[in-house]
Amino acid sequence: MLPMFNIPEESEEIGWSPQKVSNLHCMLQLVRTLVSPSNSAQIISNCQKIMKNVGLLDAMCNILMASGVPADILTETINSVGEVVRGEGSNQEFIGNVIAPSYPPRPAIIVLLMSMVNEKQPFPLRCAVLYCFQCYLSHNEMSQANLVQTLLPSSSDVSSLTSGQILCGGLFSTDVLSNWFSAVALMHALVDNTTQKEQLLRVLLATNIGSDPVSLLHQCTLLLQQTTKLQSKVALLMLLSQWMSHCPAAVSAFLQVPGGVGYLVNQTSSNEHDDNECLLQGLSAFLLAICINFNDDSVASYTRDSLKQLLLKRVGMELFCAKLGEVSRHELYNKAAKHPQLRVASPKEVLIDYEFCRLFKSLESVLGHSLAERRANGAEADEAELEQYKALIRQQDARLHELVHQLDALA
Repeated sequence: MLPMFNIPEESEEIGWSPQKVSNLHCMLQLVRTLVSPSNSAQIISNCQKIMKNVGLLDAMCNILMASGVPADILTETINSVGEVVRGEGSNQEFIGNVIAPSYPPRPAIIVLLMSMVNEKQPFPLRCAVLYCFQCYLSHNEMSQANLVQTLLPSSSDVSSLTSGQILCGGLFSTDVLSNWFSAVALMHALVDNTTQKEQLLRVLLATNIGSDPVSLLHQCTLLLQQTTKLQSKVALLMLLSQWMSHCPAAVSAFLQVPGGVGYLVNQTSSNEHDDNECLLQGLSAFLLAICINFNDDSVASYTRDSLKQLLLKRVGMELFCAKLGEVSRHELYNKAAKHPQLRVASPKEVLIDYEFCRLFKSLESVLGHSLAERRANGAEADEAELEQYKALIRQQDARLHELVHQLDALA
């Protein structure tokens, strides 16, 4: 296989022949078949290690960094590199150290991310870069930590462009796809990593000249309330859900952002019946349930009990559960849940991420049962309190009758 991935030095001048393109397509499909996420973990790991040891991963990285590579070959190579490094620490470290032949020299990961947030790049290429970056972060706490670290305050040289800066720029870009790609990429740095969720709370953004910086979570919450773009809203709700799940500190920070809770309650109680509006209502209900379940009661105005009462009063438990169920009924949710790679035909279908589907599936029933139990416990407590009042009234009634008899006797 390896010779098929060699690129002749004169290929940039003479171009790629149709046969060369066809041959490489077949080889890339073979590579992806061997390391497909649908294979057993042992087979994937063995194949990934062999591909690195024989130089196949290096050869594919050379194609990534070469000039004049046809767009479809480049896109499929990016996807293939992603699956060769996915969840394999040494391979992820290898691609993290690849330097692009640019001026100034930059890590290949940085060059790829720059393409992802560039709206002039082909849509399939941008999707491929996101998938490759997700694979680079997959099950790798070091890669996740390195990404978050690029966003934290630092006393070292910050003149070079970092992955965190690129993603923050994309997150607040006017291009809706850059919003979505960047939010999802950041979300993958937090998967199964409570430490980085807490670290990301330290990230501060300068909003206006002369104004105090605000936290990244604060700015994301404000953007969620302000944006009118469906894909941006969904991306931010997915990011916040991943960030706040199993992280009371993030929940506390969210509850302190003006309007955050009110927005979620209003969205959850909305009566719009369009499929996408129903999805937004369900995602808002999910995030609201996370605010209740992972709440450490550190924000006096939004304790677990007060939020639960607000939910019951404004939405109701039955309607809340129905709204929560709208998420998994959405067509694009079911499509995204089938494979880690984003497989869409057009930008309009970019909506739900695979890792979010995993999070939702793991928490949906837990959150629903938790709220139902709290409601039942609350009802039992109300019943017990009512019985106490009844007993007190009976005692007072008996005392009143006794006093009446005493008055009658005196008369």
